[in-house]
Amino acid sequence: MLPLRRPELFSKGQLAKVGASIFSVFSLASKIAPSVIFVDEVDSMLGRRETPGKHETMRKMKNEFMMNWDGLQTKDKERVFVLAATNRPFNLDEAVIRRLLRR
Repeated sequence: MLPLRRPELFSKGQLAKVGASIFSVFSLASKIAPSVIFVDEVDSMLGRRETPGKHETMRKMKNEFMMNWDGLQTKDKERVFVLAATNRPFNLDEAVIRRLLRR
């Protein structure tokens, strides 16, 4: 989680590895479906995109996560469930809120 919370501490190559690991998680979940991807403290990774230009790498990681998430929703035969937990739901990006079931 540190690269997601403090991207300025890491080089672009190291952050690219984080993006690749996001893809790996979704790819593995699809291959072993049915499966669950659990994201704890989702607000730290998928918070609001309010300040343009601030942490460009973080924005790219959010986009990567969202693209992979959308890909899961379009595949009928692969049953992968994304479960997200947060204590601060109002800090989530609007695109994330639209995808989550609320209870």
